[in-house]
Amino acid sequence: MTSQLITLGAIRDALKKCTSPHAEPFMSLLKNGKNSPLKCAKSVKDRFGPTDDDFPRVGKRQSPFGTKKLPSAEGLRDILLNELEAEEGGPVYFPPPWSEDEGIDMSAEDAAAVLINNITDPDYQADGLIPNLPCPTIDDLCHDGKEQGTNVLYETYTTCSVLSSNTLLPLQHHNETTSFSTLLTGSIVWMIWPPTEHNLSTLQQAYEAFAQGFDPAKLDVAPDLVGGVAFVQSVGEGMRIPSFCPMLGLATKTSVLSTYSIFTADVFVPMLRRIPLLKAWWQTEVNGEAKRLDFGAGISDCLARILSGSFDKFNALKDRHVPENGPLHTSLLAWDEVKDDLVGIMDDETAKATRKTWTEFLIAVIGRNCAICGKSTQSKKREMGKHFDGAHWPKQQNAAKRVDSMELDQVDEDGDNAMVIVETE
Repeated sequence: MTSQLITLGAIRDALKKCTSPHAEPFMSLLKNGKNSPLKCAKSVKDRFGPTDDDFPRVGKRQSPFGTKKLPSAEGLRDILLNELEAEEGGPVYFPPPWSEDEGIDMSAEDAAAVLINNITDPDYQADGLIPNLPCPTIDDLCHDGKEQGTNVLYETYTTCSVLSSNTLLPLQHHNETTSFSTLLTGSIVWMIWPPTEHNLSTLQQAYEAFAQGFDPAKLDVAPDLVGGVAFVQSVGEGMRIPSFCPMLGLATKTSVLSTYSIFTADVFVPMLRRIPLLKAWWQTEVNGEAKRLDFGAGISDCLARILSGSFDKFNALKDRHVPENGPLHTSLLAWDEVKDDLVGIMDDETAKATRKTWTEFLIAVIGRNCAICGKSTQSKKREMGKHFDGAHWPKQQNAAKRVDSMELDQVDEDGDNAMVIVETE
């Protein structure tokens, strides 16, 4: 059994063998006294969070393929070419960051096909990469071994990233999910930092500076980050990355990485507190506005599921209090803190739907008190909409059209037809 490459010596050896000009800056991150190998002291692990799930993991056990034999490089090539031909979504091939297609003299699809055809060559180099090609065939191979999360709001299908040798994956935050990535071929050196306030604020400021003039040097803040852990991911190893960790990668060989992600209700509120970071990041993206609107709509749907009580175990006919520390309870406590940022990324239609969801929920809960702040009302059906607008809805949105009162009449004052019957203390 091949040993894991998670010690300082193993990481240095991998970087010394790499011919990429990015290897030396990567090596300097191991020498600046701010970072460690993945095999590290407990004090380093604790920076990521209090639980084992907060810390990145790598190894065969993290892979959903389990004991199944991975496709050969030739078999993988044929699978990816078939998936590429079937793909009808957005662009599948990305040129070097910020190059605006300079040096690419073929279509994105043709460039992607050339890259895939060369995954059998560990030293092949290209100017771009395939970031996330949907791969139903690979998903079928690993489906039974996927982690069964609790309180799952959504799970993505498996996609594949294809990277030529010496490809740098620039510094960026991991998204709101926990991801599981298995290396099907190749070798990648990773550096992953804890999502501390210092690290994320440093990254947010870098995004904001980059958006002003699109100077790549503004994003070169990896030396300022603290507490990172480095390791080499080898073929067959899975990698588990918690949400919002800043990360940097370097493919030292032509690599194919299969990934799926899970987003749970338990990290919903912590994610909402990261919206300022996301707003800065969207400004750096070519299609950032569309990503912002899609994200707002998706989060509105997630909020509706949480308010419906889908993730909190209680008897709606007997229990008058929301279970503490569950997704519903934490959402109620945090709403006034995050409402401006969240509603601010929504379009008018999504904001209206979110307001309607909240108002119906507040009318539906047992008793006459507001489930957010506890304020008592004489008639929820008549007063709660006005109370919510004045106390719990962003001020800039108060001029928006009120939800039609006929929609709210479907829920009576005693909670009949209620979406959920709960009450907070």
